[in-house]
Amino acid sequence: MAVSPVTSVSVGAPQAAGRAAGATVDFSDVHAPRPHVELPDPATLMERLASGEAVAARAPAAPAAPEQGALMQAPASFPALIERLEANGRRQLAQQLHDYARVARYGDHALTFSAKGPINLRDLPAALKELTGKPWMLETCDTGGEPTLLEQEKNAEAAVKQSVLDAPLVRAAFEAFPGAELAGYSLDEQRSA
Repeated sequence: MAVSPVTSVSVGAPQAAGRAAGATVDFSDVHAPRPHVELPDPATLMERLASGEAVAARAPAAPAAPEQGALMQAPASFPALIERLEANGRRQLAQQLHDYARVARYGDHALTFSAKGPINLRDLPAALKELTGKPWMLETCDTGGEPTLLEQEKNAEAAVKQSVLDAPLVRAAFEAFPGAELAGYSLDEQRSA
């Protein structure tokens, strides 16, 4: 007797499974039971294995991971290091380095910086080793280094705003309306006629 799989059932009674009358329940992800397979007794199995007749299938070789080598290298730049830390769940440490580290030197598994604010120096060596597979040479200095990434972003933002303020049309508007302030701007290339 062949049994066809049930894919849906209409429920007629209002209380059935908490559904309204006429509701349809989907069973499309329920599979028919697998057929029963007879396994040989252990003695027969041992004889087959000894004769080489039944050799267990070998597991397929794991695919080579070319990305693994790239993950173990030090990122090419300090901003790339920050991105990798963030992508690997070290968001707080990435944020601290982004906002407070003034990098004096960045190289292959080496970082020298001055801290403008709090940076968790206790977790940094382990996080970097976990990220690249190698220990890092970390040094802090009292002064020097490039502006922090946050400072660089703010400087770039200020430069864009100043370029908007220096535009002839905007300058003319400020001259026509003394005391006016720039509330917002868009760098959209399209202009309305």
